[in-house]
Amino acid sequence: MEQDKLWRYNLHYFDFLHEPVRSNGPELIESWIAANPQGREDAWEPFPVSLRLVNWIKFFLSPGAPSPLPPAWLESLALQAKWLTGNIEYHLLANHYFKNAKALVFAGTFFEGAQAQKWLEQGLRILHAELGEQILSDGGHFERSPMYHCMILEDCLDLWNLCQGSGLDALSPLRARLAAVLPGMLAFAGGLTHPDGGIALFNDAALGIEPGHAELAAYHER
Repeated sequence: MEQDKLWRYNLHYFDFLHEPVRSNGPELIESWIAANPQGREDAWEPFPVSLRLVNWIKFFLSPGAPSPLPPAWLESLALQAKWLTGNIEYHLLANHYFKNAKALVFAGTFFEGAQAQKWLEQGLRILHAELGEQILSDGGHFERSPMYHCMILEDCLDLWNLCQGSGLDALSPLRARLAAVLPGMLAFAGGLTHPDGGIALFNDAALGIEPGHAELAAYHER
């Protein structure tokens, strides 16, 4: 991917919503909704949509979000989830496919109603298949990249938290699957970590992109 597009992708992820010093999250969400109508270039590609859905939902449930949530925010979130269901990245699979499914599970859990139930069922169906496909018997992710392994491990921890906190019976099978794979995934991440805390650099891995083993292990313990 060319660098300018990758930069724009990162902007549309909204990872920055969770920075401790970030206080203008609501203004940034309002600005994004106004500037990015459905289908607009990079903003509406499935991978950024998937990450943004999860980041917005986390923010909407945080103390920093307004209460009640503005209707325009909820409408945009639902529109993005609905759009994602018809634009799953079957042509790429791997970590993109996993992110798509994770986002649908988050959206399906956040909203209520028949449409949300369909999002949840679609996401769970993909995740149950992909956990068996993508997490190997040694605990490692099948792309064999330390960075992608940490990415998917964080996704699994996010999903674990969702299962623990939501109380939905529909998430019980996913919770059981995650309980089975997380210890091995954490051990695998530790085996790919240097004494200085950095990951091994091979197979498209780079430092400072995904959380390292220590941060992920601490997340698991919370």
